[in-house]
Amino acid sequence: VYVTQDGVNWNLVNAAPGTGADPFVCFDSLGTAYYSYLAGMFIGGKISRSTDKGLNWTNFTLYNGSIDKPSIVAVQSGGPYTNNLYAIWQHSQNDSVNIISFSKSTNSAQNWSTPIRVSIFNISYCPWITVGPNEQIPGGNIYCGYNGSTGNNDSLIIMIRRSTDA
Repeated sequence: VYVTQDGVNWNLVNAAPGTGADPFVCFDSLGTAYYSYLAGMFIGGKISRSTDKGLNWTNFTLYNGSIDKPSIVAVQSGGPYTNNLYAIWQHSQNDSVNIISFSKSTNSAQNWSTPIRVSIFNISYCPWITVGPNEQIPGGNIYCGYNGSTGNNDSLIIMIRRSTDA
């Protein structure tokens, strides 16, 4: 992990908390860092948490199983969902079916909800996730984007799904 005080000079303070592919980083409103990564294609996704600017990390399991491209976001809105964590990933069910799964944590990545399917196509990949307001509720909308295809030699489709009750 590298840190900077001025945006120009960077110093290595600690090695990354986990090794793997597809890293993604976010911070909650308390300054806690979260790092999601692929532990291995058939091993699952991991989340590491640091409360001391990357000096020490605690590791948690996001999902065990065949996944790819885990992504994470923390709500920093000041609303009722502040510091909730949301994760999304590509879940390979077999050689021809890849769906997008979603899970949330309300206790700083210690536990994750049972994953739910977000994608509507059986060929879905490269997910991303973000949070936005829902009328008067800061951080009340979750947006999940991904590439999708019906598999009928059609063009790829960029899908965006919105949740107002996660």
